[in-house]
Amino acid sequence: MERIAKKGLILAACLVLGACWTSQKLLLDESRGQAVLRDGVYQSDGPDKTRVVSKGHGWYVISDGSETPDKAKEGSMPLFVARAPASAGPNAYLFAAGAHECLDDTKTCENWTYGLIAIDKGVIRVAFPDCAKTGDLARKWEATVKGSATSECVFTGADAVNGALAEYAHQPGAFEHTYKRQ
Repeated sequence: MERIAKKGLILAACLVLGACWTSQKLLLDESRGQAVLRDGVYQSDGPDKTRVVSKGHGWYVISDGSETPDKAKEGSMPLFVARAPASAGPNAYLFAAGAHECLDDTKTCENWTYGLIAIDKGVIRVAFPDCAKTGDLARKWEATVKGSATSECVFTGADAVNGALAEYAHQPGAFEHTYKRQ
């Protein structure tokens, strides 16, 4: 987990701290996968860098930005990006994202983490809900909140996670991190 915390893009805080929106299996519709991110190294609004490599149809591998693509398997994670639900608004540049730490067979990965990616003029803004702050919203969409400090909001249905993400997209301050391709 520590090496993932250094990666920056999208998941560091959520995966390390565990206060995120999750599910046992990927709940995003794979037929809605979108190849929206360009391969390359992305610099965060801080010192972190992340390498993004497209695998097609909305699937990516993200890893530490210092690694070369052919050596990125260790410490990498799959990321799936799909068109955001229509209820998120008319923004053509808003996408739902699901990520996990296992890389070998994404069909059998468990404990997926969810968030949103907004792309505008080469700038990527990222929002991964913190369950401790959004537990009421997650419960509204039938998530089960686990942990004494609301450490994890667990979704079991695609409609629920998509509805919650769409509503979260309208929350002030939802998009906390910004990245630019180098």
